[in-house]
Amino acid sequence: MKALVFARAGEPRDVLQLADVPAPLPGPETVVVEVQARPIHPADLAFIRGQYRVRPALPQVAGLEGAGIVVAGDGGAAIATQVKWIIQVHHVAFTRTCVLRIFNPVPVGAQTA
Repeated sequence: MKALVFARAGEPRDVLQLADVPAPLPGPETVVVEVQARPIHPADLAFIRGQYRVRPALPQVAGLEGAGIVVAGDGGAAIATQVKWIIQVHHVAFTRTCVLRIFNPVPVGAQTA
């Protein structure tokens, strides 16, 4: 799976690379989200530069938030069967899919899977 990754903090144009990363698998109390939208905020740039209040765990997939579709979840992740679209607040938005702990996803609207 492709993702924008950085191995050191710095200017995004200097440190971001498109790289292959392992596809995420759901674990206990998690869902897998196929990311559909990824805004780029000043906070994203500060995160990549190492200037954000949360420091990156290098190497790090870029992106602080996004929105997507729940595509999988373990048996304990009831949200996977209750909603389709979800807002993610996580530090791996600039990738195709990501895994979110069940308390992180924010359902969008009253859509069902």
